[in-house]
Amino acid sequence: MADFFAINKTTAIVLLTILLFGFGEELWSKFIPAYLTAKGQPILVIGIYALVLNLFEGFCYMGGGYVTHKLGDRGSLIMFSILTLVGYALFVTLGSIPAMVIISVLLIRGWESLSQPVTLTAVGSTTKTEKLGLAFALQSIQKRVPMILGTAVGGIVLSGYGIISGTMALVWVSFGLGIIALIVQWKIMPKSKNTDNSTSYRQIWRMIPDTLKNLLLAEIFTRWCLWLVREFLVIYCLYNLNVEPWFFGILVSIEIATSLITYIPIGKATEKGNLKPYIGLSFIFFAIFPLGFLLAGITKSTILLVMAFILYGLREIGEPARKRMITNLMPEAIRAKAIGFYWGIRSFAFCTSSIAGAFIWMKWGPEVLLVVASVIGFIGAGIFYLLVTPKRHGAIIALIGSGNKSSPQQDN
Repeated sequence: MADFFAINKTTAIVLLTILLFGFGEELWSKFIPAYLTAKGQPILVIGIYALVLNLFEGFCYMGGGYVTHKLGDRGSLIMFSILTLVGYALFVTLGSIPAMVIISVLLIRGWESLSQPVTLTAVGSTTKTEKLGLAFALQSIQKRVPMILGTAVGGIVLSGYGIISGTMALVWVSFGLGIIALIVQWKIMPKSKNTDNSTSYRQIWRMIPDTLKNLLLAEIFTRWCLWLVREFLVIYCLYNLNVEPWFFGILVSIEIATSLITYIPIGKATEKGNLKPYIGLSFIFFAIFPLGFLLAGITKSTILLVMAFILYGLREIGEPARKRMITNLMPEAIRAKAIGFYWGIRSFAFCTSSIAGAFIWMKWGPEVLLVVASVIGFIGAGIFYLLVTPKRHGAIIALIGSGNKSSPQQDN
């Protein structure tokens, strides 16, 4: 069973850590825009919050890759966990101040981006190549199971105790789960060797294959599509469509359950090596999901709103294949640092999207915002289908000089 699911000791510890921190965060994080709104903050502040979050995550991705090279898998995870617990401590002590809410949430939510390079490298270095897709499918499942349970439980608590008091109570629970995760890492996780090297980011960019550079460009467009609307969906549902917090929690659970259903079969299918069709489906659903919310808003139909969240969940259908492609094609000697660099560039490139979304919302309304997001998503899908192929020479983006071109590589 362990071999079928590509599980080993290191992978198991990583999955358990994701489960504990993930469940704690998902109890309340989806409702932070509503929390800030309940504190009297305007829609622009929600956009600024998302802007700062994405900027911070960009630095965390790069910093996470660097620290992983310096400290190894175990040391970096422990360090990131401690930073997250500092964020929880700030929230429970200074959570009445909106500015401190944003700072503490940055530290808490930074855990995912800080740990992304170590997660991918820990799995990639301890798992057979043909099993990587399935291993990343399990990692995605472990990440999203807490989303189903956490958001649903959080919605029920907030409906009963109110947005402000309920959020504070949930953060206390998350704090306790984070402490348990830190103890598990400290006591059980095996040490890994230091892979420190002095490769500069300019050199790393030159070593990244053109296939991944084109994939990065396509991803930037789809993340613009997502983040134009992502932090505003809870506001749109709660205040424009009059959805109760408990039902919003159910809708998010439906979204995540939809993603979960696809992960194992898609992860298993990637063992055959043809990754592009599965990744391409993600790009299509990224482009379509805003139109689902638009239609649900126009008709005020609960059934169509449920369907919109199903479409929202299907956007993750190609995640195991995408992570396998990135992990496979990154040179092993710089993998952690390069993965952090890749994710960091992506975050920096779309960090202003939420501010743009806030202005579009205030100027023309949420309906126009959803249409704009969909158009940008289709541009990203077009770039992926036209340019992301291992046989194509030359990337169409070059953020750092021309450098030496990497030779084309295969996906598997």
